[in-house]
Amino acid sequence: MKDKDSRIILESPQDDFLYQKKKSNLNITFNRISFIFFVFFIISLIYSIHLIHLGSRKANIELNKNIISIPNELYRADITDRNHRYLVKTINSIDIGISPSKIIDEKKLLINLKYIFPNKNYNEVKKKIKKGNFFYFEKKISEENYNKLIQSGDKSIESRDNLIRIYPQKNLFSHIIGQIDNDNNGISGLEKSLDRKLKINQEPIILTVDKDVQYLIRDELNE
Repeated sequence: MKDKDSRIILESPQDDFLYQKKKSNLNITFNRISFIFFVFFIISLIYSIHLIHLGSRKANIELNKNIISIPNELYRADITDRNHRYLVKTINSIDIGISPSKIIDEKKLLINLKYIFPNKNYNEVKKKIKKGNFFYFEKKISEENYNKLIQSGDKSIESRDNLIRIYPQKNLFSHIIGQIDNDNNGISGLEKSLDRKLKINQEPIILTVDKDVQYLIRDELNE
């Protein structure tokens, strides 16, 4: 009986050792599988990010192909008062046009346009499409609507860079500044007399007038 108990006592630690050894091997195997899975996950994540980056670059290239820039000779220099405050400024503008010859699905195109520009007269738009000639759909488009149009991916929608003249002081200096025509030529005032200089200069042309003084004079004259 004593021998039997001794045998049991001797055998029990050995069984515990074998069990712990097997458990240790199991943990090592599990850790290896976890590590391999983690490595594959990281590689897949990097590959996915790279694909997304390439896709966005391709989209930007396609977007830039649709933009037709206007020649630099259409640029006109800005005009400021003696304190360098703008009286006339040239800014970039984007105009959107439609090329009927590139339309693949007219119905889909009109649905997309109606979603972005619900207040347009689409009976007139359809008539222009039937004529088959390029026409401007929206001028001085906002950046938000421009992005929506580009995302539609319709190749018949074309963007054209444009330059427009704005007059921050409105009509305060209109009798001095004058106007330009649709072909960017000065037709009155300084826009006409300085026409050549305005087309050549890249730096603003500074006048001797003062915005604040002019405002006070006009206010007094109105009273």
